[in-house]
Amino acid sequence: MEPLVFPKIEWKNEATNHKEVDKLEKELNDWLSVYCKAAGMNGSLVSHKLSYFSTRIWHYGSYERVLAIAKLIAYFFVVDDFFDVMDRKWTRYQYGRLIEIALNDEIVPLQGDNWFQACWSDLWQSFTRLANNEWKYRLINSCATWFKGAELELKFKQSKKIPSLVEYLTLRPFSEGGEFCFNFIEFAANKYLSQNTLSNPVFNSLLQYSRLVLFATNDLYSFRKETKKGDVMNLVMVYHNEYKISTQEAIYKTVEFIQENLKIFESYKDQLVSALIPDDDMQFYVSGLEAMFRGNYDFHFDSKRY
Repeated sequence: MEPLVFPKIEWKNEATNHKEVDKLEKELNDWLSVYCKAAGMNGSLVSHKLSYFSTRIWHYGSYERVLAIAKLIAYFFVVDDFFDVMDRKWTRYQYGRLIEIALNDEIVPLQGDNWFQACWSDLWQSFTRLANNEWKYRLINSCATWFKGAELELKFKQSKKIPSLVEYLTLRPFSEGGEFCFNFIEFAANKYLSQNTLSNPVFNSLLQYSRLVLFATNDLYSFRKETKKGDVMNLVMVYHNEYKISTQEAIYKTVEFIQENLKIFESYKDQLVSALIPDDDMQFYVSGLEAMFRGNYDFHFDSKRY
């Protein structure tokens, strides 16, 4: 059998990374190892270079802000793998506790087997210290959206049933974690959008096309990992199953999906953003979305996670 070909995507912006990436990587790994040890997780996550997801995407943020983001993202990487094999009722309870801890700025000391809640409580203190309350509530809501979406995915993952294309495209944009990543553009830049912009239909359409680019890019380059893992929430698998085409054809179709939605994003950016979004300083946010596309892509080649 011919080896599968995964085409590279052409992006307008160059690959970049945070100027203190090595220091951030070490501090994140040292912090994460404390909780992984408490959880009884064997093996090191160093080769996964989990900080690179954050240092590439939010490379423009201060050291302190990018470290806070990197802790939350690394935590969610670990949690995502962990919860795939857990009971849904237990998972639902734990997700509820995370929201409760964040809403109340609750301090949970590490003791016994409570690493899951203690780690979250620890990382949340950075946001308590650095962010305003309005933005924090938006971040909490974004995390809650991801938790609920991830739970809905479990019915497919645990039954090993590949969703239909309609089922997949309905759920995946809100279950892949894009919402809190969007929040972090503001946090990293320490600039915050107005309520008028946040509720603007053009702005929200721009985010929807961003979601499509992001999850399809992830699906494309994580396909081999997810195949080995037995995961079914992957656009390549969905195309393969829906259209009864070869895996290679499904890969090419996924690339086309990314390129088509990227073109629509660019069209929105060029034709509608400045004309129809009232915020005078939207450029930082649009640049942040473009950095997210590129950083998400580059991370798949940095990390041995894939």
